[in-house]
Amino acid sequence: MTPPGPRTLGDVVLLTCSDGDLAIAPERLFRDVPVARSAPFLQPVNAQGHAILPMHVLVIRAGQRLILVDTGLGPSSPLRAQPGTLLDGLAQAGIAPTAISDVVLSHAHPDHLGWSTSVVAGQRRPTFPHARYWLAGPEFRHWTQPQFLATVPALRDHLPVLAASGQLELPEGEVEIAPGIRLLETPGHTPGHRSVLMSSGKTTALVMGDLSHHPLHFQKPNWSSAFDSAPEQAYRTRLRVLQQAAAERLLLVAYHHPTPFGYAEHWGASYRWQPAD
Repeated sequence: MTPPGPRTLGDVVLLTCSDGDLAIAPERLFRDVPVARSAPFLQPVNAQGHAILPMHVLVIRAGQRLILVDTGLGPSSPLRAQPGTLLDGLAQAGIAPTAISDVVLSHAHPDHLGWSTSVVAGQRRPTFPHARYWLAGPEFRHWTQPQFLATVPALRDHLPVLAASGQLELPEGEVEIAPGIRLLETPGHTPGHRSVLMSSGKTTALVMGDLSHHPLHFQKPNWSSAFDSAPEQAYRTRLRVLQQAAAERLLLVAYHHPTPFGYAEHWGASYRWQPAD
């Protein structure tokens, strides 16, 4: 899939680079929901009926800052057969890893950490050597507990390296990382999940992270995924954000939806995802 062209948000430019796709079984995408109920709404799917979830990594160009939001699944992973394409996409956009000023990690799941560090000459180090990395303090403390580091290779590969690099910022609450760009507390999917709110000119955009994995989450915000650490909290957060997004006509940036840019519209008693033109 060809990424959409850049979008302007006042003085800010938004563009996305793909790191490829994931295939997720319906019963994992929407746990506690019979597959017969969810499957008819899942498009696109592969031959096994698994939902295809893209990974749209956002680049925000704000003045002299180049801000990357999440880093995909990385060059290789047991979760997929094909290699990641993020660095290729950045290169095609004329962006070198050395040009990235900030990396926002919405949370620490492997499909958002993957290019955070890379192995160079046998040594693992930050992929974006001049960037400040932003990860919520509660998120970092949760996933660096010994039982998680021992069992999740992505956590073990990336988080200790970032912590030792001196490039990692661990804010406790909401924080402005650049003029008009704030990290918002949106917990539930993970304990320290963050979304990015941007305002420039007359437009406001929200980078959702994993508040929504699929457009069906807009119609069924109470349908939690198997990856939500606190399903009830995730539902409350999702519903709150959808209410705000619909009321304020926020431009939404979705990490896993088929298209990355869209809006929340009222749809009966719920909402629907409306892709942006």
